[in-house]
Amino acid sequence: MLIAVPRVLEKAYEAVRAKVEEGPWVRRGMVHRAFSLLNTRANLLYRGQRVPVWLRARCRMYDALVASRFRNIAGGRLRLVVSGGAPLDRRIGKVLSVLGFGIVEGYGLTEASPVVSCGDLEHLRLGTVGRPLDGVEVMIADNSEILVRGPNVMKGYLHKPEETAEVLDSDGWLHTGDLGRLDDDGNLVVTGRNKEIIITSYGKNVCPTSVEQRIARSPYVEQVAVFGDNRKVIVALVVPEREEIERHARKHDITWTSYETLLEHYAVVELLNGEIERANADAAPFERVVAFSLLPDPFTQENRMLTPTLKTRRQTIGKIHADLIEKLYEELEAKGAH
Repeated sequence: MLIAVPRVLEKAYEAVRAKVEEGPWVRRGMVHRAFSLLNTRANLLYRGQRVPVWLRARCRMYDALVASRFRNIAGGRLRLVVSGGAPLDRRIGKVLSVLGFGIVEGYGLTEASPVVSCGDLEHLRLGTVGRPLDGVEVMIADNSEILVRGPNVMKGYLHKPEETAEVLDSDGWLHTGDLGRLDDDGNLVVTGRNKEIIITSYGKNVCPTSVEQRIARSPYVEQVAVFGDNRKVIVALVVPEREEIERHARKHDITWTSYETLLEHYAVVELLNGEIERANADAAPFERVVAFSLLPDPFTQENRMLTPTLKTRRQTIGKIHADLIEKLYEELEAKGAH
């Protein structure tokens, strides 16, 4: 069993994906064909439909020739992968599931000891964090906040009655500060963090993690943080995937003296702009990133921009790079785009 935060799974996924794409075209084609057929079978099973005999036969073959090799890379005995601490990109979850990894997501917080809900393989619903644990109640408030009650909920913060009263109400409900909903099967879907919701100057609510996930799907992006509270539009600070950027530069005969100057090269900026435009295509107009800046150094725990569970500290990043963010808006204003 592997319990990990999404960033660990994402890094492993990107490493394997890059290796596949660099391989011979025959191997690449076999992997893509295998995933396509295995995915078709998974979709049929998910909908409760019959899997044709020919598809079952081909999937057995591709499972033995392709999917099993990926499972062997992970040691060959991995029965269950539990992702928690932050939302897992649904696309990565689907890939792992189709390749035969038992992948589920869980949700919790320290004040709930710390697990509230977790998916299970028998009732797998990707994109959810499963049903609440036995004895744990979950209720969605009118403002979409997730409330939790049960024997796992804390009695309070030690010697901090005022802080305790802010999160524990008289009925014993813990106000988590997270936003979510329950699907028709009782699975919890976490949609964002109340304190992190960006409210634009037009009054539009933007969930930053959703925007960031779409951009981070690019193989050229390692990390991203978006901003736009009380602004007309959304901007982003992007940490590129250095190895992919340098590989792209070598492939296209781009010369550079340092990594910092490479990130300023017109071709690299255009490359990342294209990736963000692709991410914008799936977003509502008010969720689209209209300007960005590239950062050479990643967000880490050491520079206080990541939490111990590798979640971005958006407020800290915003403070450290306040001048850079302001510059983006000034440039937009000068162009008349803001």
